[in-house]
Amino acid sequence: MYKLLVWCLLRASDLVSKDLNGFSDPYFELKVNGKCKYKSSIKKKTLNPVWDEMAIVGLPKAGELLEMVCNEKYDLQNYDCKIVIYISVILLSNIMFLSTSGALGP
Repeated sequence: MYKLLVWCLLRASDLVSKDLNGFSDPYFELKVNGKCKYKSSIKKKTLNPVWDEMAIVGLPKAGELLEMVCNEKYDLQNYDCKIVIYISVILLSNIMFLSTSGALGP
């Protein structure tokens, strides 16, 4: 049975300024064992970005490292920040049942 991870990135707050203009250009990455599985859009000139983005990736296996990293466009150092995310695990067999039963619509 294949498991999916539904990852909803909502927002971050109180980021540290990384640019000379007093703001930052943050983006977010979801990594498994150091490999990027999802990269968000870049939010320009903000310290309180709102993404409202969703990604569906394979659920990491036991022993794999799942990282959620907030970066700045021109600076490879990570932020220490408050983020709001929503994570859910979906079993692929449940999706297949819903789609074949007509529960997801035509």
